[in-house]
Amino acid sequence: MLAIPNAITGSGHFAFTGFQTTLLTGVSSFTGQNRLAWSQVIVDNPSALGDPNAGDTDVSGEDNFGGLYFSNNITWTQPLELDPRLDIGLEATSPHVSNLSGTNIITSSLTFNNGQGGSEINVETAGGTLIIDATSVLANNANNNPNDLNLQGAATGVWNAILADSLMPLSIVKRDAGTWTLGGGNTYSGSITVEDGTLLVTNQNTSTSNVLVETGATLGGNNAILAAPVSVAAGGTIAPGLPGGNVGIMTINNSLTLAAGSFTKVKINKTAAANDTLAGLTVLTYGGTLVVSNLSGTLTTADKFPIFKAGSYAGTFIAVSPASPGAGLAWDTSTLATDGTLRIAVGTATNPTNLTATVVGGNSLQLSWPADHTGWTLEVQTNSLQAGLGTNWVAVANSTGTNIISVPIVPSNGSVFYRLQH
Repeated sequence: MLAIPNAITGSGHFAFTGFQTTLLTGVSSFTGQNRLAWSQVIVDNPSALGDPNAGDTDVSGEDNFGGLYFSNNITWTQPLELDPRLDIGLEATSPHVSNLSGTNIITSSLTFNNGQGGSEINVETAGGTLIIDATSVLANNANNNPNDLNLQGAATGVWNAILADSLMPLSIVKRDAGTWTLGGGNTYSGSITVEDGTLLVTNQNTSTSNVLVETGATLGGNNAILAAPVSVAAGGTIAPGLPGGNVGIMTINNSLTLAAGSFTKVKINKTAAANDTLAGLTVLTYGGTLVVSNLSGTLTTADKFPIFKAGSYAGTFIAVSPASPGAGLAWDTSTLATDGTLRIAVGTATNPTNLTATVVGGNSLQLSWPADHTGWTLEVQTNSLQAGLGTNWVAVANSTGTNIISVPIVPSNGSVFYRLQH
């Protein structure tokens, strides 16, 4: 690494063109356009690349190595130009801008230019938090190809500036394990693909192109308004609202398709009589598992939570997690397909209980158990008198849906044993 701690003055500029990493810590005042190609430049103050009000910095798209790296909790005001990289090899993922540490804020103007004719613009959060502020104005002049803005890295990023098309459509791709938030009122027309990690949306996105949540990825957000159809693949998750202790709403003015094996995660709050909501849907196709977290209060059969609001419903959830909302309670999903509401019903008791046996008419044995144990399975084994009790239990047909059943008395049976199993 080449470290330059000195302040640099004058009317020149930097041109970084070698396979090297340069650390700039001086507070410089030179003017002119800097160019970063085949070189990583780390800055720890807003003037590391000259006068923020007179110069600008171009991150070239002709390489697979060069980029601008932020640290030290700074606010960057010098204009930035990002030229798309080719969608091949390392160039497809090499960051134009990366956050190394601290909370760093970009308020400068941003320009996407044609550069070398690539299509990939990569903004990364390797550590800390990177914020592209709402005051940052984007000029999208990358007209050679449809372009992807790849939000990547393992840490946290927030893009509050408005994202718009050039003459070609702009699409958003969320990569890697970190969390990115789209907070601007975006007007781009391309798709959103959540490949990994979490993408949160907290404003309006007018694009009607597809939104795809892939395996291992999560789409969430509060006050989000999406105009596009949303599909959640097997292993993918949709989670309206924001992580943490409050419920929220995501509006999708289109269809939502939840594939088999997908997860829909929602928060409910018994105390506040509130819940996360997926609203605005034209068609909702259920699938996968509904995962419910109760933030506060003890649930009862009087509770109901209108989680989904759609013009029509299809499909079913294969499971609800946890399996029960509480002792003696069950999830009632019977009206999800009509009004999108999750209710609480009387469930199956789990405490041990006794069987009551009554001989009816001399040839029939009536076995019963408490109604709150409906759902348990009556099991039987028949042995010789000499064998006694064994392990050869079998379920009595149709016993799980009732709490009373009659069986014939067969005098030739040596010994017959019954038990309830849960």
